[in-house]
Amino acid sequence: MFIMMPFISNANTTDDLTKEQEKELEALVEHSADVSIDILDADEKKAEEPIYDDEGNKIGVMGVEEVNREDVDNGDIGTQQTVPTGQNVTYNVYWYAATVNYWFDMTVYVDPSTGLGEVVRAFDANYIVIPPGIVGSSSLDIIQQQETSSTPAEARYTLSMSAPVSTNMWIYGQVSNGTFTTGAN
Repeated sequence: MFIMMPFISNANTTDDLTKEQEKELEALVEHSADVSIDILDADEKKAEEPIYDDEGNKIGVMGVEEVNREDVDNGDIGTQQTVPTGQNVTYNVYWYAATVNYWFDMTVYVDPSTGLGEVVRAFDANYIVIPPGIVGSSSLDIIQQQETSSTPAEARYTLSMSAPVSTNMWIYGQVSNGTFTTGAN
């Protein structure tokens, strides 16, 4: 895992935002996309998507990275080079940009007999928001524990921003048809 060291602003109010910071915050709130990784491909470890503002400037990255595989049958921990059905696979889901950085870990399992996914747990949620951004609250929730034929298993990490704009931002991890997908609202 890596951590970006963002530029820290001395702004104290929304009036102190530079035009660049305003554009970046607007792009972060308006960004909607997803990134997928094949759980069944043990060699596929990381997927990312750059985040751009309206003018095409790169302002951050959203992604998912496998951090651990654990064989469910015998509990051996480590990277396995086999099909991960019957294994817990832990991913780090992240959104890194200059003003808003947030991430969480999520362990998933794909049942070898049904092929359906499950959120085993979601944990280690954290954020760094650069002033004047203020997080009123944050929550990490398992929205859907078990994948069904029509609904993916999902965990979501939400930041409720109270300044400079009042909005909810979230990143999620979903398991569906052997694919792990992350995205943002």
